[in-house]
Amino acid sequence: MTRCVGISQSEEVDRLVELELSMSQTKAVFVLSLAKEPLPITALATRLGMSVATAGRTVDQLVKAGLVDRLDDPADRRVKLASITTAGREIAEQHFEAHQATFNALFAKLSAVEADRLNDALQPLIAAVDQTIEQETPAP
Repeated sequence: MTRCVGISQSEEVDRLVELELSMSQTKAVFVLSLAKEPLPITALATRLGMSVATAGRTVDQLVKAGLVDRLDDPADRRVKLASITTAGREIAEQHFEAHQATFNALFAKLSAVEADRLNDALQPLIAAVDQTIEQETPAP
């Protein structure tokens, strides 16, 4: 699996380097692009495995780059939220689409039987990913 991901990452990493985003900034863009709603900075920090202060600085840098918006939580103005912008979402989607295209090209080399077996074998992993995303999404 690692080799498959490695094939799809080389060109996309080059694109991210061109944008001059740090690894933390890139991860924050990806997390926020997958979030169903704006995330509190504290939740973003937890997902990224960093301190709240570091997450706040990361968000500030992404705001300056036009990739993220920083908002007040309407329910509690002390809480700061981070939300992906259209530009940030486009970067993340281009990255995800490039990965998808690579995997599609690899899957196209499989026979129908092999593709079905792989699909069946991946279902527990897909379910675990979906469950993790649901657990990490804050309740409204």
